[in-house]
Amino acid sequence: MLEPKVSVIIPCYNQGDYIGETLQSLQSQYYSNWECVVIDDGSTDNTVAVVDDFCQKDSRILLFSKSNGGSASARNFGLTKVSGDYIQFLDADDLLDELKFAKQIEIMECNQLDVSYTDYSFFVSQNTLVPHIRGANLSKFVLLTLWGLGFSVPSHAFMYRTNFIKQNQIGYDETVKQREDWNFHLTVFNKTVKYSRLKGYLGAWYRQNPTGKTSSYLKMQEGNFRFLILKRCNLSFTKQILWTLRLSAELWQWFLRIVKYRELQNAKFIRLFFTNGFSTLLFFIVALLFLPLSSLIIIRRFIKEYICSEN
Repeated sequence: MLEPKVSVIIPCYNQGDYIGETLQSLQSQYYSNWECVVIDDGSTDNTVAVVDDFCQKDSRILLFSKSNGGSASARNFGLTKVSGDYIQFLDADDLLDELKFAKQIEIMECNQLDVSYTDYSFFVSQNTLVPHIRGANLSKFVLLTLWGLGFSVPSHAFMYRTNFIKQNQIGYDETVKQREDWNFHLTVFNKTVKYSRLKGYLGAWYRQNPTGKTSSYLKMQEGNFRFLILKRCNLSFTKQILWTLRLSAELWQWFLRIVKYRELQNAKFIRLFFTNGFSTLLFFIVALLFLPLSSLIIIRRFIKEYICSEN
């Protein structure tokens, strides 16, 4: 019986400094039946030359180029090029543990899972990997109310069964320019999905890249507000209530950070709720009414992150 094949999709834009390390971590996988499609998204640096050198030496690595359209369009393009039984998304500056494929395929095959995901850690340099395992038990409720409040799970921690993705016609929404991973997770968990977390196993390393979208809290704050406003329009009434609670907790976090770090420039993002129509303003007002309830979320985060971590 043939081993299942893993298709790795790497969207890449001007990551010539990091893509080599990422491909090396892929080549270090104990599980060898994989293919990798690197989607060059219109890079202007040496990305293509670096990847092409790997392609010449390893036939499992393939390079495709397209005009710049963002990571969502690059991942969707990659989905049209894969041939494997499982799909693994991987950003061009992140790393994988060498046993990740072996462990996830084993549990997914044994339990006929559609999705599995591992825990993860952050790093700055490949030479200084200091394990500090992070993770979360995901669900629709958690994704709607808690995602981004002290935790998120990077896309390369996940592995998906290809048939599940294709039969449900799941892809990245290219109109979502910020928090596209969060939106993708919401789409996946909105389906009838059988999934499991490999709790305690550090399978994914997320690079804290100073040039990335999440490189500063200001970028993250603006991205969160914009996505919360955009996504609200596509949710059912019940989910909109949970989404409004999520915004309320975000407002607490936004305010406390301004006070703690005196980041007064962060206050400017509140104007987004006053310049996107009456319904958006109403969304903001109702979120303010939820502040007493959402404060419990912030207290829970504080206890978990600052008190429990010290004990």
